[in-house]
Amino acid sequence: MASYKSVLLIGASGMLGRAVQEELITQKGNFSKLGVLTTSASSPDKNKDAYWASLEAKGVQIIKADFSNNYDLVKAFTGWDAVISAVGLPLVKTQLPLIEAAAAAGVKRFLPSEFGFDLTIPSNTKEKVYAMKIAVADKLKEVSKAYPGFTYTFLTIGSFAAFPFMVPAMFDLDFENCKANIIGDGEAQVSFTSSADVASFAVAVLSHPEETKNTTIRVEGATASWNDIIKLLEKIQGKIYTVTYQSTEDAQAKETEFWAIGNPGAARYALRRVMAQGNAKVPVVQNDLFPEVKVTTNLVAIISNVLRDRGIVKA
Repeated sequence: MASYKSVLLIGASGMLGRAVQEELITQKGNFSKLGVLTTSASSPDKNKDAYWASLEAKGVQIIKADFSNNYDLVKAFTGWDAVISAVGLPLVKTQLPLIEAAAAAGVKRFLPSEFGFDLTIPSNTKEKVYAMKIAVADKLKEVSKAYPGFTYTFLTIGSFAAFPFMVPAMFDLDFENCKANIIGDGEAQVSFTSSADVASFAVAVLSHPEETKNTTIRVEGATASWNDIIKLLEKIQGKIYTVTYQSTEDAQAKETEFWAIGNPGAARYALRRVMAQGNAKVPVVQNDLFPEVKVTTNLVAIISNVLRDRGIVKA
């Protein structure tokens, strides 16, 4: 049974947000109420409105607030025990005012959109690509000291399992021509976790308040190196890949050049370089803290599904 009885979800319409919402609804018998917080400033969106309506039909409250108005935010957060934020990386900064308002409203636990590489690894804390995530973490620590009843949990999961294959260009993968460029030697292990498993762990945190209080929890669904991934692609597609390797030094030089001119491609190099340096592997796996979670991450199935959706392999 969940220790926090009312849960408000932010970023519910994204890939992870939908998975978390589905998990919450599956376990709705453990909660007194479920809600979604969305901005009142968003433009009309028929698809999103239809999604909100479908959630309301399942008993989920849809709350709209002006994210630039602290009074409006405090009002929106009042009456909720826990908040899970599933906003995407470009929106991480928007969590800063939400944290202060949530604490002032009496929220007891806040899970930020931390889901990714372990930011307690010293070199990861210096990565420019994670500057806003670090700022959010610092804000949570600061606010939790000012509001003793307000706590947080950082959930580290490695890489979302489907992500590299949904945006192959970002990872220098060419499915059609069976080509790949890998930074490093391709041997570093990477933690991969499906959105469904991330959602299960995030909701499970709410049932383990003391073990997960004001700390980083590290979980994973599967591990593989990029050389392993290429072998999986070859098996699934039935073709041999032509693979080139780029040194981490060359990649970092290109990344530095891109940061200097404001080219968003810098993040692409940064993420892949961190993987190549072994810092995308969860250092200590804590899955056992949550015996109720049955990990389902299956890289072969995930990659196959993405390739089928893209028409690369037949159904």
